[in-house]
Amino acid sequence: MNIKQDKTMMEYLIASAKKTNNNLQNLAMTTANTGQQDFLNVINEAYLQTSTGAKSYSQAIIDAINKIGNKGAIVEYPSGHKVTLETAARMNIVTGINQTCGKLQQMRAEEMNWDLMELTAHSGARPSHEKWQGKIVSLSGKDGYLSLKDIGYGEITGFKGINCYHDWRPYYKGSSKTYSNDELEKMNDEKVTYNGKQITKYEAKQIQRSIERQIRQDKKNIAGLQGVLTSTTNNNKLIEETRTELAKKTLQYNTHKRELDGLIEQISSKKDNTRLFIVEKYDNKTISNITKLANKYNNSDIIGLKVNDVEIKEIGEHIISRTYGKKVRFRRCRRY
Repeated sequence: MNIKQDKTMMEYLIASAKKTNNNLQNLAMTTANTGQQDFLNVINEAYLQTSTGAKSYSQAIIDAINKIGNKGAIVEYPSGHKVTLETAARMNIVTGINQTCGKLQQMRAEEMNWDLMELTAHSGARPSHEKWQGKIVSLSGKDGYLSLKDIGYGEITGFKGINCYHDWRPYYKGSSKTYSNDELEKMNDEKVTYNGKQITKYEAKQIQRSIERQIRQDKKNIAGLQGVLTSTTNNNKLIEETRTELAKKTLQYNTHKRELDGLIEQISSKKDNTRLFIVEKYDNKTISNITKLANKYNNSDIIGLKVNDVEIKEIGEHIISRTYGKKVRFRRCRRY
């Protein structure tokens, strides 16, 4: 069937594309709001530490860069659940495409007055999906078949939910099925060996995702520290401490890369470089502002400021409100 010749399908396809695009635009706005607040919180903490003499300004800078890297660009959903921007973007695109494909197949079946749909199957499926993958579903809920409720259609964790790669296609009653019960059972019970231990394909996939997250985090930390080095030329102590920290983070990064390569080789998986991509770009202005902040208030006394529920005695001109345009009211006091 040529989708271009079907007006209803084309309208749905266009609507789905617009919906996914709107979701991504909303993600960008959410990230900007939460990211700015997280950034200001980290800067305020660095400000507090250097102002009270709790840390040297060079150590406060390095800690601030690492914390900004650890937080990254975060998307917070109404439920309170937080994920990185990379995860949220990928999740919305993949889920949007999969849901659209599934709906088009359903529309095709309804046009032909076919009630039955055959689900696809793949190894490494999450446990809650193993019980229904590869089986037959009745759109109307006929006895003897799975119902839409049985597969969680329309639910976040069900069929065509978040990060679900299963699909379906119209099935004619009495025709041969793609998978036999024995094949499905074997697929669900498939094991792999990792570091001498037998684990399921799903467990192996979760380990791979965990290492990929660690590598993305390593990249963010390294990018931030490199930003310090490129924006700082007149402080040997800061440069020396930053290089030491950068060496540690680079070692962690290389260790995690080897760990991922070893896992992929042992479980015969594939490396997905799109899962190793990061969106953070640390420009010199960002790093320079952190450096200026810590340097300006290094070991100074502060009065009248409350940062992270800690009241400070005295402050000078606050660089954050001046640099980032955030309206902040502080008690008037002498300049340094």
